[in-house]
Amino acid sequence: MSNVVRRKVRASGSCVVYVTDVSRSHWPEALFASVAVLWAVALPLAPLGLGSATAGPLVRGAAGLAYLAGAVVCHQRPERSFAWAGQTWPVCARCAGIYVSAAAAVLLWLALGRVGARLTSGRGRAMDAQAARTAVALAMLPAGLTLVWEWTTGVTPSNLVRATTGVVIGGVVAWVVMRALRAERGVGVD
Repeated sequence: MSNVVRRKVRASGSCVVYVTDVSRSHWPEALFASVAVLWAVALPLAPLGLGSATAGPLVRGAAGLAYLAGAVVCHQRPERSFAWAGQTWPVCARCAGIYVSAAAAVLLWLALGRVGARLTSGRGRAMDAQAARTAVALAMLPAGLTLVWEWTTGVTPSNLVRATTGVVIGGVVAWVVMRALRAERGVGVD
């Protein structure tokens, strides 16, 4: 089955023209999924690329780009980041949890397809803005609680705890985005 909808339109006389409706295309979902997965894969590979004595210039350059992109979205504090091969990841543990979880959620969403959409409320309709905001706010609650804990006790949560709170955020945000993209495409699940 094609990812785009083609409609028959009579042009003139017996001539038939097929018009492609790109608004029903899967490309926004595929683009979001591709970027999420590539970024999640780049995170643990970047320190290996920089830490390897045998890595070539292409690998080192790609790793450097991951760190540059990470600097745009994260504080990159070494004590709050996972480390491999003597190098910290391009993002902190919480951000790593967010991005890896988002990639996993997107892959799960795509793997389940229509079945996955049926498992969510709304039967394929877009979430209203308030419901989306509420879902994301609830997902951020564990991270907020760790922040309050740190500020009130002076004890910094472990990177594993920080990553786990990020997992919740990444999974929910990816679900909200994929649901919005599917609804935008006008695909029902009934």
